[in-house]
Amino acid sequence: MSKAPKLSMGEVFLLQTQSASLAIYDPDLLYDRLEENMDWFIESHYCELMEVQKGECGLIGLGAKGEYKICVKEAELTQEEKAFAKYTAYMGLKIISGLCYVGDEKQGRYFELPEGDYDLLIYGFDYAPLNALEPTLAAPLPDIVIIIQHRTSFFGAPLEEGEMFRETSKRYLFDSNFRKEIIAKYTSQKK
Repeated sequence: MSKAPKLSMGEVFLLQTQSASLAIYDPDLLYDRLEENMDWFIESHYCELMEVQKGECGLIGLGAKGEYKICVKEAELTQEEKAFAKYTAYMGLKIISGLCYVGDEKQGRYFELPEGDYDLLIYGFDYAPLNALEPTLAAPLPDIVIIIQHRTSFFGAPLEEGEMFRETSKRYLFDSNFRKEIIAKYTSQKK
């Protein structure tokens, strides 16, 4: 893995992934794994990996190769993000070096994060109605938001694979009048 540029919390960056996966980890904690062939990252059932089970790193499938706008932050979702959040995953993270990597096996970004144990709340979004009506509003919004919070209680390991953008999810996660207005406008224009 090449040395990735640093990122500031709350900054959106573009990830072009060929593996359709996203990893969040401390490179020092996974040093031995990173020295291995990267097949463990691409071919593994993520929820079965010891590091994921122990809450030390987050690995999720994205459902497809391609470009994703990603934002890592400590803050809550914005109104627009909350309105169009459709997918979610819960993972853990352990930081021992003061650096956290977010990306796939070939490219991503580093950002500074104090040593400690963290919970990762990972959200994926479906902006289709917003893109159809207000593309300038949707353009800067991230496809994936990773909210990082200090762990305050016991970590519950994921029981199934975390995967964003799977077609089986037909419902949004939060009730939103903003989204309802956009969808009503979108549906009336399609008729």
